[in-house]
This record gives sequence, C-alpha cells and structure tokens, in this order.
Amino acid sequence: MGIEFSAARGNSKDGKPVSKETRINLIILKLTVSFISLYIFILLAVFLAYFSLKKMALEFMK
Repeated sequence: MGIEFSAARGNSKDGKPVSKETRINLIILKLTVSFISLYIFILLAVFLAYFSLKKMALEFMK
C-alpha cells in the first residue's frame, strides 16, 4: 500500500509526494474517525449515566 495515513504529512510510503487532494481526503478521513469515536464515547457515557440515575431513583422510591 503506497498511500497510508502518513500521506497526510505529504509523502507516501515510497517517499513520493502525494497529491493535495489525497492529503485533504486523508485528513477528512482522520477527522471523521475521530468524531465518530468521540460520539460513541459520549453516547456510552450518557447511557451509563441514565441507567445509574434510573437505578438510584428506583432505590429512592422504595
């Protein structure tokens, strides 16, 4: 694979320069993956908080 994530810095694995379009696409791909993982992490935190609050509320109602 000549093109990998290091291409975002301007060179492929072979040391050849990578086109600006490829560089921009890889940067967008990296940002997309980062935002998706952040979104999943936040969603998980919200679900955990919801269930723990629900459990506390059920214990409080007893």
